[in-house]
Amino acid sequence: MATMYERMKKYLLILSITGILFISGCTINNTGKFEVHEWGVFLQEYGNTTTFSLTQSPEIVYVKKPVIYFHGVGESDVSVTIKNITIEKMIPEGNIEKDGLKWNVKIVNDEILAPNGTKYEHLFYEGVIKMDSPVIANVTYTCGAPDIHIKNMREYTLTDVIFVYADYGDYMTGEDDWIKIFHFDKIEPHTAVSTEYGEEIDNKTAINIIYDKCLAAGLNDAEINELIEHWNKYWFSPSNYGIHIRLISFMPQDVYDTVLPMSISPEPDSIKRVGILTLTNVPVVNRPPLENLTVNVTLDRYNVSLNETVNISVSVTNVGNQPINLTFPTAKTGDFSIIDSDGTEIYRWSEGKYFIQVITTLTIKPKETVILLTDEWKPSIEGTYTIRAWLETTPHVLSDPVMINVMAD
Repeated sequence: MATMYERMKKYLLILSITGILFISGCTINNTGKFEVHEWGVFLQEYGNTTTFSLTQSPEIVYVKKPVIYFHGVGESDVSVTIKNITIEKMIPEGNIEKDGLKWNVKIVNDEILAPNGTKYEHLFYEGVIKMDSPVIANVTYTCGAPDIHIKNMREYTLTDVIFVYADYGDYMTGEDDWIKIFHFDKIEPHTAVSTEYGEEIDNKTAINIIYDKCLAAGLNDAEINELIEHWNKYWFSPSNYGIHIRLISFMPQDVYDTVLPMSISPEPDSIKRVGILTLTNVPVVNRPPLENLTVNVTLDRYNVSLNETVNISVSVTNVGNQPINLTFPTAKTGDFSIIDSDGTEIYRWSEGKYFIQVITTLTIKPKETVILLTDEWKPSIEGTYTIRAWLETTPHVLSDPVMINVMAD
């Protein structure tokens, strides 16, 4: 099982920044008579294995592969500064600062010329930022049908929100693959909407909405097509494996400027920035047939002294009247974690374990209980701890929390 840090490593932000510099000779003659265009996709995973529906997603976003392009004529020295980011990598080399980066680059005929003579088509960097999600959301099944719920948590109106829900049924045999795309024209501040407020659209319509939104914000045709070419498959044709959700929303430019400030010298006449947040792993509630599965944690004692061993068992029960067939991508079928009173995860059963990479099937008969795993835990610090387990389906089926009190000898 990946650690929290490794899972957070999945959270991605990709930016493509196009700076259009009108240059004459070896210097910029008309300072300020140029403009900068930027598009950025902020990729953020919603919650983790213990996320409840209608809870906000984590604020840490990993930044990977942002690229900055320059288009112009002639030659010029340009300074680019980006703030509010912890840099992990940048090409070509520049100045990595405490809260960002800075390049002083020479641009020659649209290319970046490094001091050693190497030419680059763009600037490149990777890092991590902190950004709160503007929404909370879930998908709830009622009478076997999914219903989308989205709430805008911000003071500004969200416009042209696109919700992509793909269910490939990989974990439940015999289900047909399908994908639905919904468009919400606007969601007012601190307002919640559901499926009935949206319009079901197809892939082509969704792409046209994104195109028109970017065009109205100031990007040109080539820039928008580059954005769509890069993200089209990820947004609307995710791999045929389990459940995939993409909640796509646009950030107002002033919000973008606050989250990831950028400055360029000489100062351009205007800067057009289009930020798109793509939220994944939105919680799914009561998805059939998972609604008939319960996960339970059993301990041999609930009050224990320091350094005493606690025996832990995790099981799953089919409370329905029909068999349930489950398929897992590896030999890992369940997991559990132990959380201290401060909310810090201090133990995870799967941590450091290797699971055979073979497809694993599990059939649970009606009213049958199957043991998923057993383990021993020896606490070393007194306090109250919470144990929670889950089935490795998509979405996860969570157990109720189990409390254990650890006392001094």
